[in-house]
Amino acid sequence: MSLLAFQRALAALAASPELCRRVRTGDPAALSAYELTPLEHRRLVSAAGQPGMAVNCTLHRSNRISSILNLLPGTIHLLGKELRPVADRFWARHPNPDFTTRREVRRFCGWLMDEARAGRIASPFLADVTGWELAQYELRMVSRKRTLARVADDAERWPDGPLAVHPLVRVAAFRHDPDVLLPLVARKAPPPWDDVPTGEFYRLADVREPARVVAPLDVPAGRALLAIERGEPVPEDQRDALLAARLLVRIAPASADATEPTPELAAAV
Repeated sequence: MSLLAFQRALAALAASPELCRRVRTGDPAALSAYELTPLEHRRLVSAAGQPGMAVNCTLHRSNRISSILNLLPGTIHLLGKELRPVADRFWARHPNPDFTTRREVRRFCGWLMDEARAGRIASPFLADVTGWELAQYELRMVSRKRTLARVADDAERWPDGPLAVHPLVRVAAFRHDPDVLLPLVARKAPPPWDDVPTGEFYRLADVREPARVVAPLDVPAGRALLAIERGEPVPEDQRDALLAARLLVRIAPASADATEPTPELAAAV
């Protein structure tokens, strides 16, 4: 157990300049989470003081942020010079990376949108753009063939099952008109953008067909779909319209054993 704890502590040092500082300055609580022998503790204190540890921290952070930089270009454009301090705050809040890129991107975007809504990031457009880029990314990560097979299988097995938003669509909410905002982001126009209309807007990204479709949603439909995604009941006044548009699908009841696909689904996968 001690060797594993030593390896975990060393990895944590490489990920956190703040932890290195605490270890170097003799903070007794800095390594208290790890079951270390006295020799291991001394070696970690020595490692934290090595000049190369700063290089390790820089490389670790560069690798961790690189996928985010590539996947969220509009978000990064809006952050501008705030990117470094924002990234530092994120790393301080989440010092341990999730090596599954999808979960790491989702965690970063969720944290970033919370920061933007709380007013801790200057750009008023950031929450809109980050939510939209996350929706686009998540749809790119979905296997269309497998998902359609699963949807068809669930509809056959549970025709009266609970309703959920179709897994091949995503809904994004905007506080600024996306027809004006998104083109500005796409061409990386320098903000501020004082003439972008504000209000309540929703956009649907849809990959149920081979060609991706982006379409506006009226406010009641947008609110309803986001509420359903949060686990709230389907609003009765929107149920029929959402079913007719095939934006809702049947899924397995919580009590059902849905671990085994039907033979048809297995063949499709």
